[in-house]
Amino acid sequence: MSTPGSDAMVDPVLLGNTTNASRPPSTAMSAPPVAPPLRSTMESTDSTARKGREEFSLKDLEQLLRAVIDINPYMVPRNKIGERWKQVARLVQDQGYCLNRDVDTLKNKVGSMLYAPWEGGEKDFSSLSTGKGAGT
Repeated sequence: MSTPGSDAMVDPVLLGNTTNASRPPSTAMSAPPVAPPLRSTMESTDSTARKGREEFSLKDLEQLLRAVIDINPYMVPRNKIGERWKQVARLVQDQGYCLNRDVDTLKNKVGSMLYAPWEGGEKDFSSLSTGKGAGT
């Protein structure tokens, strides 16, 4: 048994010395591997590029607003609102516009165009036809 101050070898890790040359190289501590970056710094940080969204074209917006004016989903009884928005989507998409967009997306787009310019505009456009919208 060794006593303090004897010639027995003390583990350098216990003493906080990890640079001991007597330790075999296979057990020497090395720095942890560095993880690669999650995305390249050359990639775009534009939100549309990350989410894979496509902007509405000017012609899409024009045709969407024309259909909303023609069908008028805002001035119908509450139980007919969804049916009217489906008609809007069908009309616009049959003409070749707003393809691959669902009814809720079209409804939210129209709502954002109508109410976004005013402060306090609604974020949820489900109540627009009930007279509870912004500015009332």
